[in-house]
Amino acid sequence: VIDPYIFDDVQNRPSILTPSGLIYRYDVYKSYFKSTISATYIKKYCPNFSPRTFPPTAKEIFVKFVEAHRKGDASGIAFHSTDELFVNVKDELENLKAKKMSFRIGFEINRFLRPIFILQMRHIFDKNAKKGWGQVTCQFVTERKVLKINHLNRVIDEKENVVSGITIGVFEMCFHDPKRQWRLAMLHEIG
Repeated sequence: VIDPYIFDDVQNRPSILTPSGLIYRYDVYKSYFKSTISATYIKKYCPNFSPRTFPPTAKEIFVKFVEAHRKGDASGIAFHSTDELFVNVKDELENLKAKKMSFRIGFEINRFLRPIFILQMRHIFDKNAKKGWGQVTCQFVTERKVLKINHLNRVIDEKENVVSGITIGVFEMCFHDPKRQWRLAMLHEIG
């Protein structure tokens, strides 16, 4: 992840009338400025990109990734995630198959409680490798069923355990990928 998103704790913001408050506001506006510049770079390499139209793309990738994870579908997970994320999830699936774990947790999304929105956009170039990446960080607020899944990828706990929570998803695209495919690079549960 190029520049991890830091959750803005609105209730604990320092007053703008203090030096720490001014520094805080400066950092917030600097982050907005970086996102604007990054959106321009991403659009240069992916002409169809728009911050207004990206949330449905992010939703589609997120939903397909969660479904593939729930089913234990390694190829579906690999298709919708970066190599780094895939390695982590693949290890979990392999440990379960080898019975090093008794179960794993999966989710079934019931519904989205709020519209998906972009928290920040970033870009980076590796001049030596002549490659670049764009990243978009989105917030998902969902209601989902928590499932216990066994080594055969079957649900073993039929109890209704429905939770609501905020998930931060980081999506990444390599600028030199001819398919211009967005992939999930990281998921982080906030609550």
